[in-house]
Amino acid sequence: MKQTSKRLFSGMLILCLMILCLLPPSSSLAGGQIRYVLTENGKSLNVRDLPGKKGSVILRLANGSKVSVLDDQGEWTEIELDGRTGYVMAKFLTDGKPVSPDVSWTKASKTMYVETGNKGRLHLRKDASRKSASLGLFANGTAVHVSALSASWAKVSVDGQNGYMQLSCLKDKKSIVTTNRYIKGNGSVRMYAEAEFGSPVLMILPGKTAVRLYTEDGKWSRVTAHGQVGYVRTECLTEDEPKVGSLKATVVNPNGASYVNLRSSAALIGPDNVLTHLKVNTTVDVLNRQRSWVKINANGMVGYVHRTFLSYD
Repeated sequence: MKQTSKRLFSGMLILCLMILCLLPPSSSLAGGQIRYVLTENGKSLNVRDLPGKKGSVILRLANGSKVSVLDDQGEWTEIELDGRTGYVMAKFLTDGKPVSPDVSWTKASKTMYVETGNKGRLHLRKDASRKSASLGLFANGTAVHVSALSASWAKVSVDGQNGYMQLSCLKDKKSIVTTNRYIKGNGSVRMYAEAEFGSPVLMILPGKTAVRLYTEDGKWSRVTAHGQVGYVRTECLTEDEPKVGSLKATVVNPNGASYVNLRSSAALIGPDNVLTHLKVNTTVDVLNRQRSWVKINANGMVGYVHRTFLSYD
């Protein structure tokens, strides 16, 4: 009877040992197990030389990195990657390979305008990625209809095509690239430093002065005149070029001389380009005004004088 009991006990012991051998290793013996980095903010994970925040950072792992677990020690896990070992916080490791989150989109319905930093054309992409196929190139100022927005991309339709454009290259307001405009009427208009009446006045622009228009935003337009950039009221501008001879000016000379030079070109090249001398107080017809020079008709002779030598009534 005793022999039978001994044999039975031995058999059960052997069976238990066999079952234990078949069981998976405990967390403290997790050598070789594969896990993946998954941080809360998507940033890299510090690998330290010792378990604990006092350990020195010896490596940083990108979110989604694949590592081999050598030993689980509760809050900290010893890992191995490319022959290097260290410790990371266990809560930032996951068994399954993390899936990249979908791009968050917000519905929209508005018109935006292409405006690239280098004034080049913008790609319409098949998908919201710079590596995606291009469906076409669109110039600055092109209007596109936006139906959805993400942090970096806009879902748009343009010229009958649907696709995606980089949001950083789209603006809510259309920029106009150096287009000619003219001051309306014969009166003078103030050009301000900012798009508001209380800002400093940069200069007074006589009627029919030619300016270069850069942006038009409702009541205000950003222009350049005589080398300065400022703002004038949009209602004071017109696309219609003044008729020849419609603006009169009087020759003056702030230096005190009795005449000024009428030149063949808009430059102080020298005496060779002087057409004639115009007496002070001579009335002339203004044909075109540039930054520093004015093209005039003086008794049938057309030429250029510097803007400082003309006065407008």
